[in-house]
Amino acid sequence: MHKMIGPRKAPKQKRSKERFQKILEVTFETIAEIGYENTTTDLIASRSGISVGSLYQFFPNKETIIFAVAEETYLKLHGVFFKKIKPIVETYRKGKSTKFTFSLASEILVSFEETMEEVKENVILQSILYTHPKLLELDFKSNERFAKTLVQELFVPLFPKLSRERSLVISRMTVEIVDAVYRSLLRNPKSSAVKQRQAIAELNQLLGFYFQSFR
Repeated sequence: MHKMIGPRKAPKQKRSKERFQKILEVTFETIAEIGYENTTTDLIASRSGISVGSLYQFFPNKETIIFAVAEETYLKLHGVFFKKIKPIVETYRKGKSTKFTFSLASEILVSFEETMEEVKENVILQSILYTHPKLLELDFKSNERFAKTLVQELFVPLFPKLSRERSLVISRMTVEIVDAVYRSLLRNPKSSAVKQRQAIAELNQLLGFYFQSFR
C-alpha cells in the first residue's frame, strides 16, 4: 500500500478484515450508484453499518479508501488475467512449431476481455482515475507490474531467444497499447458493438504482426 495515501492500519483480526473489506465493497457500490463527488465517508460508514469513527480507524479520508479499492482492483485484474492465459501459453509452448500466431493473439485478447467483464470494478475505477494524481501513479505502477509478469508468463516461454531487457520493452509496449485501446472503448460506452469489435479486430492484427516479427 502506498505510504502517502494508505490506510491507517492493516486489519489483522477476522472481524476487522471483514469490516475493512465491507468498506471497500460499499465504496465501489456507492460510487457506481451516485458518483464519486457525492460519495462521502459518512455515507460509506452508514451503508457499511458502522460509525464514522470506526471507519476512521482504518481510513483518514475518502481518498485513502478509493486508493485501497483501486489497488485491490488492479491486483484482482492481474490475478484473473494471468490465470486465464497460463494454460493457453502452455499449449502453444508445447507445440514448439507455432511460437506465435494471430490465433494466439486473439486468445490473449479474449482472455483480457473476459477479465475486464469479470472484474467489473475496473469500469468504475477508470471513471474516477483522474480525480487524484496518486490514482494515476498507481495505474502506471500496475501497468509496470503487469508488463513484468507478462515477460515471465508469455515472452520467456514463447520467445526464449529474446533478451530479458528486450522482452520487458516489448511487454511494456504491449500493455500500454492494449490498455490505451480498451480505455478508449470505456470512455465511449455509446459506441456500437460492431465498432468495438472492429477496434478489437484491428488490435489483434497489430499484435499479431508485431509478435510474429520476434520468431
